[in-house]
Amino acid sequence: MRMAHSLALNPETNADACRWYVYDTITHLIYGHPFGLVEKGADVEGLIKSWHDMFFLGGLVATLPWIIHPLITTWPLKKYLMPQKGQSYGSGAIMESHARFFHRRLENPQLAHPGNLFDSFLRTTRNEKGQLSTSDAERQCFLLTVAAQDTTAGFISPLISLIANDSRVLHKLLGEIKAFEDAGRLSIPVATYDEITEMPYFEACVREALRLQPPTPLILPRYVGKGGMVIQGRHVPEGTEIGANPWVIHRNGAIFGDHVESFRPERWLEDGDRIKLMNKYDLTWGYGSRKCLGKNIAMMDGKKFVLQLFREFNIVSVDPRQPWRSENWGINIYFDQWVYLQERNTSNDRSSLRSIKE
Repeated sequence: MRMAHSLALNPETNADACRWYVYDTITHLIYGHPFGLVEKGADVEGLIKSWHDMFFLGGLVATLPWIIHPLITTWPLKKYLMPQKGQSYGSGAIMESHARFFHRRLENPQLAHPGNLFDSFLRTTRNEKGQLSTSDAERQCFLLTVAAQDTTAGFISPLISLIANDSRVLHKLLGEIKAFEDAGRLSIPVATYDEITEMPYFEACVREALRLQPPTPLILPRYVGKGGMVIQGRHVPEGTEIGANPWVIHRNGAIFGDHVESFRPERWLEDGDRIKLMNKYDLTWGYGSRKCLGKNIAMMDGKKFVLQLFREFNIVSVDPRQPWRSENWGINIYFDQWVYLQERNTSNDRSSLRSIKE
């Protein structure tokens, strides 16, 4: 969380700040030290730009694989569209940067840090069974990094603004924070994850933000199993690809109650039977045995960061009517999310607020 403090206190932070924080925390988890975006206050080596450069094509592949995949894997398009290390754009540039980072870490064992995934992968490459090659370990580190970045930032960004822009919700959350602090139930300076999960209203805010603004608002496909299945009285044969979009399902009033277009955390606290139904149809992280493997890391990362911001700062959107601009590239990407930050227990003079972009 020291990186979160650095981010919040830095008046130079720009629109990518949430992604910088997520990128640094995930690389810290993987390699034992961060890539350095928060410290430098910049998109180091253009990693995030390169990631966004490939999103359009990546989104097409994800939503239309039967059309796009044959095209991009066939010569001559394969030469220009498939990523290769050494390229100066898109996934190829990201692969090159991560390869350098991976091999610097490989060549400097003194950087070992207890509990990081890199060392776990490396031990696997050196065991008797040789379950992973060094190249396999490199690919695993790369995959974990790119999978976590905008998905987790796409959870953090709307959560901050949805709370900050609703005075009723903000007042209730700050009251809960104070009550927990007064009772000694939140550690200083940073609350533990277990402590945070005991805060019912904050947990409801998180659930409601994920319902209203799911990070992956696209159809999550599955294949019908052997023997087929019946959906609403219609037989669907085995092998058929079916799916549901969380953005659509989460706005079904029969499941999630009234005012589904509104941010209303109380819906997760009121009716026990309704909560069970909402939990059943919550598609934020996927469904069944194919749920996102990084869910717990993303939730810990996001909850600790957002709660700490509201413990230490007054947060006000520059334009509450337009708190952000977002684009759906298979993942919701947020831009232009200007907010004012003011340290708590300071003057309420608006001129003292510092404008940053999340």
